[in-house]
Amino acid sequence: MAGLKEVAENLIQGKAPQVKELVQKAVDKGQDVTKILNEGLLAAMSVVGDKFKKNEFYVPEVLIAARAMKAGMKVIRSLLTDKGVKAVSNLKRKVKVMIGGAPVTQSYADEIEADGYAPDAASAVDKAKELLAA
Repeated sequence: MAGLKEVAENLIQGKAPQVKELVQKAVDKGQDVTKILNEGLLAAMSVVGDKFKKNEFYVPEVLIAARAMKAGMKVIRSLLTDKGVKAVSNLKRKVKVMIGGAPVTQSYADEIEADGYAPDAASAVDKAKELLAA
C-alpha cells in the first residue's frame, strides 16, 4: 500500500513528524494497525538495520530512525493494545538491552527503556555484570 511505503520511507530518513502524521492518516483511513506496524514501521526499521550492517548508516542515523519509529508508535500503541496485539517472544524478561558510547546518553537510554547504559567499553563490562547479577 502506497501510504505504508511513504511511512517507511520517512522513517528511514528519520522524519519523525512526518511519520507521526502519516501513521495518523493511515489510522484515520481505517488501515489495520497491525499492518501499519508490520508493513510500515517494522519494515522500515529492518531496512535501517540492514543499512547499519552494511555501514551505510551509523549510530546517529539509527537513533534518528528510532525516534521516528517512536513517533509512529505513539499513534498506534493504544490501538494495538485495544486490539490485543502482544509483543513478540516476551523478550523483555529474557534479554537485557544495553546502549552506550559517545552518540548516546543516559537520558536517551531512559527514553527508550534500555536496561543499561555505559559511556564507554570499560564501564559497559561493569554494567553487564551488574545486570546479569540482578
